[in-house]
Amino acid sequence: MALFRYRAVDDGGEQKLGTKAADDQTHLYQKLKFEGYWLLEAKEEKFKQKSLSKSKTSRREVIDLFIALSTMLNAGVPLLETLESMAEQAKNPTIKHALSAITVSVNSGMTLSDAMAMHDDLFPKQVTTIVLAGETSGRLPETFAELRRYYEWLDQLVGEVKQASTYPLVVLAVVSVFILVLFSFVVPQFTELLSGLDVDPPLVTVLVLSISDLVVATWWSMLATPFVIWFGLKLAIKKSPKFAQKFDKMKLDIPVFGPINRMIALSRFTHNFSMMYQSGIPILDCLRLCGELVGNAELAAIIQEIEHKVGEGEGMMSTLERHNAFSPMLLQMVRVGESTGQLDMAMAQVSGYYDTEIPRQVKRVFSLMEPIVMVGLIGVVGTVALAIFLPLISLMGAM
Repeated sequence: MALFRYRAVDDGGEQKLGTKAADDQTHLYQKLKFEGYWLLEAKEEKFKQKSLSKSKTSRREVIDLFIALSTMLNAGVPLLETLESMAEQAKNPTIKHALSAITVSVNSGMTLSDAMAMHDDLFPKQVTTIVLAGETSGRLPETFAELRRYYEWLDQLVGEVKQASTYPLVVLAVVSVFILVLFSFVVPQFTELLSGLDVDPPLVTVLVLSISDLVVATWWSMLATPFVIWFGLKLAIKKSPKFAQKFDKMKLDIPVFGPINRMIALSRFTHNFSMMYQSGIPILDCLRLCGELVGNAELAAIIQEIEHKVGEGEGMMSTLERHNAFSPMLLQMVRVGESTGQLDMAMAQVSGYYDTEIPRQVKRVFSLMEPIVMVGLIGVVGTVALAIFLPLISLMGAM
């Protein structure tokens, strides 16, 4: 549905200017004719979306928006008054612009979900689908409360992962720079001294000096390589869906981090499925939308296959069991949910388990990284020291 600015005239010749929601100009003509007006001209209203790069919208601001919408609608404030009030109070330019445009659209006859869908930079497909279900069932306040809980969970998950990983990653970066400086500037200072000694250098000295020569000659490429790899992977993932699926499958299977990646993807699947199914969205639509939200192309392809099989009449449990991507606990809970008719509650139980388990696993993995990095640093420094002092010790022993 779109929003049209139109000019019409009634049988008495009186003109009318306004805006109205319609599927197309033919639909607009029929709606105006029903009201006793003849359409003269119409132009689709285009809302220019604000760029998020100019006015960044945080997840916390969207959560606050959902809280306010839920509270005001639950208190009995009409939808249009709620939107107008929120648009006036909004401080973020992107949110203010979106709410103002949504208010105009709803006032012109467009549904709230269709109006929100015109601002997909702020309200993704998942949100507008759930809002549509809330409109249909007459449970908009509860819908926005559920969206608030989902976004709070997402914000908490991202925050805990960042908190657990920031310090070890900073330590790893500092150690990497230190090693680069060590081989680029420190070791070369000893190269001339050691080459002037009348003694055969041991193997460890030869290796360290060779590595130092390599680093001095190619340090710029070593610094650029991580950025080139990162950019290349991003480009390949964007251009090739097959590569993206294989790369995401590798992320699920790699040691140590693979189980965490799998749990995060399954947590997104169970959280989104539970929320949408509880909102009254059909199971096929739940699966289709969940495939877009798991954040892993391999798991998304599996969910798409499950959607196809369920659409053909197979049970969800029987299709899940064919894939080893799903944990035994998730399979057991789906079996119980299907048999009791409470699939949304079963998925909510699984997502609750992952809410507890993911932060614990992330903290455990990254807490092990720091001592491993420090041991590696000690090993490198010790090897360099050994490479420098062994020839000196050999020379002193020969005197």
